[in-house]
Amino acid sequence: MTTDENRIRQQKNQLMWRCRQGSRELELVLFQFLEHGYPSMTHEEQHEFQRLLEYSNSQLSDWLIYGAKTYDDAFSPLIERIKDCHLIEHK
Repeated sequence: MTTDENRIRQQKNQLMWRCRQGSRELELVLFQFLEHGYPSMTHEEQHEFQRLLEYSNSQLSDWLIYGAKTYDDAFSPLIERIKDCHLIEHK
C-alpha cells in the first residue's frame, strides 16, 4: 500500500470514528454519506464536512434528520447533500 493510500485509509477511519454519534439513525446518515458522497467532494468540501462533525449530536440530528434550519447558512448546501445521499440509498 502506498503512502497516499495509507493516508486516505487513516483519514477515512478517523472520520468514521467521528461519525459515530449518539443515535443509530444519525450514524447511518453520516456513514452513508462518508461512504458514497465524501469521496467525490473537493478538498474544501471535505474540510467543511469535517467542520460540520464538530457540532453536537443534537444539532446534527436536528439538521439532518428532523429538518431544522441551520443558523449557519454556509452549511445548508452540505446538509442538503448529506440528506439527499441518504434518501438515494433508501430508494
